[in-house]
Parts: sequence; C-alpha cells; structure tokens
Amino acid sequence: MVELLVVIAIIGVLIALLLPAVQQAREAARRMQCSNNLKQLGLGVHNWHDTFGKLPPLVLNSGRASFFVQILPQMEQRAAFDMLNGGNADSATNATHMGDEMETNWDRLNESEKAGLANISYMTCPSRRSSSEAIRPTGSGRGPLGDYAAVAIGLDVYSTSTLTDSLWWQHHDAADTASANRLKSALIVAKPGPSSMAAPERWAQGTSRNSFANITDGLSNTAIIGEKHVAAKEIGKCCSGNDNSDGSWLFNSHTGREYNVARNLRARMGRGPNDIDVRPSILIGFGSWHPGISQFLFADGSVTNLSNTTPELVRRQYGHISDGTVISE
Repeated sequence: MVELLVVIAIIGVLIALLLPAVQQAREAARRMQCSNNLKQLGLGVHNWHDTFGKLPPLVLNSGRASFFVQILPQMEQRAAFDMLNGGNADSATNATHMGDEMETNWDRLNESEKAGLANISYMTCPSRRSSSEAIRPTGSGRGPLGDYAAVAIGLDVYSTSTLTDSLWWQHHDAADTASANRLKSALIVAKPGPSSMAAPERWAQGTSRNSFANITDGLSNTAIIGEKHVAAKEIGKCCSGNDNSDGSWLFNSHTGREYNVARNLRARMGRGPNDIDVRPSILIGFGSWHPGISQFLFADGSVTNLSNTTPELVRRQYGHISDGTVISE
C-alpha cells in the first residue's frame, strides 16, 4: 500500500513538472502558426505588388473592400474574391460588386459561402481561436472575423498631442485627399476613380497610392500588419460601447471604430486576453494572446516579435515609412 502511494505521488510530481513544458510547447507551435499566417499575408502583399507595381489600398472607401479582400486572388482564394465581386446575387438578383459595401455583399451570400469565408485559416491566430469560430453572421461589423490588422500612422509621428490621434480615422475615406496625404503608413486608402463616375463604380475603380519605392526607411524597418488586440470578453462582439474590437476583415467603416482593418500604432499595446480596452481613455491597438509579445509583418516579408512594453515612440517609428529614423530598442 505504501509503495502504491509512493508511485502515485511520483506520478503526480512528474505531471506537475511536465505539464508546463507541454503547455509551453503547444503555445510555441501556435505562435509559429500565427507567424506563418503573417508571412502568408506578406506573400499576398508582395504578389499584389509584383502584379500591379503598387501596394494594395488599405480600403477602397468607407465600408468597401479592404486590402484583405483585394489580395484574395494572390492568396489562392480567387473563388472567395469572385463571390464578393460579381459572383453571387441575392433573391432580388442584386449582384455583389467590389464597390458596394461589404456588409451588403455579405448579406447576399448563402450560409455555405459565409462559412467558407470564415474558414480562411490564415486570418486567425490559433492562440486566440479557430477559424471555424471566427464569424459574426449578423449585426454591425458582420462577416468573417480575423486577428490581424494593418498598421496606421499619421504624419505627426513625433507629436505628443492627442489631437493627432484623430487623424488616422480618415484612413478609410477615399474622397478625403488631404487626410490621405498625411497618412504615413505603407497601406493607405485608395485613390478613387474619377469624380464623374457614380458610386459604387467610382470606389471599385480605386487605385493604389503607395508602392515599395515610397518606403524610404527600408522594407525591413517598416511594419505593415500586426496582431490586433481583442480582449476575451469582446470575442464575437461588435460594435457598440466598449465592445468594439471584433469586427469583420472585409471592410473598414466611417464610424471610426478600431475593430477590423487598421490599428493605430500610437495606441498602447494589449497585454493578453484580459487587458480591457476602455474607449476612449485607454485605447488599445495591437496586441496578442502570446505571452509578452505581439507579432508584426514587415514590408520585406519578415515577421518580428515586439514586446508589449515597446515604447510608444519606437512603435510610431516602425509604422512610419519615411521619417528617416534608424530604430534601436
């Protein structure tokens, strides 16, 4: 009997010793998969640039297609792109259109097509959720959900004034040329088609404003996409009050909410699933559920881990494409 108790005690000790190692190994595997997701997105951006000689526009206009949608053909997701661009019609025979609001196009898809978009696996971080869980079928911000966002930063990278924070909200308004010119991140809103065109065609004809040549700080020194912060309590919730993070990757809207396509690198980094975003006094931009770090895709296609305590100025410099700064943390 004593021997049995000793054996049980030894087994218990071994489990206690081994369990943390197993958990760490699993998290390391999830973090690696997340890094691979970002690298895939990087390939999509580079393939777009190889095809068109420009970087994909962040969004075509408020509520319209995001760069995640635009690079679908370069990500071997042509069928998904076609569904959102003329390949489906609702009961009133209204065909989807890249210049239409993406929420409207989402509503025209059948349940199987919606599930297919949600199951695009490179859009979700496995430390946070599986792709099959990443769907918001109805309500504001509806569509497939994702865990990545483009880096947004304004001209006033060194200003300490909070007034400059509002500048980046204009990143989705194609008609606001003055604000678009002040945005200094790599992926910015499209230049719309001629004003003589009617919507939605004018938005569908939007063209890129930036190319790799505009990134004079160097591709390896400029962050373009990162892991966005979503608190555990906000999973699947959007877009009212403080529950504003978990909206669709199909589009960004004029509401100014920081929930899908772009995140401000001036905002602080989230520090895990229980770090709550209390708008507007404590705005959180990027952040992950990986312990201590968030992963960012840089313009050269590499992925870098940034500490969640990275100083604000350093974050801003990583987002700016042409401030001339050599960064050393």
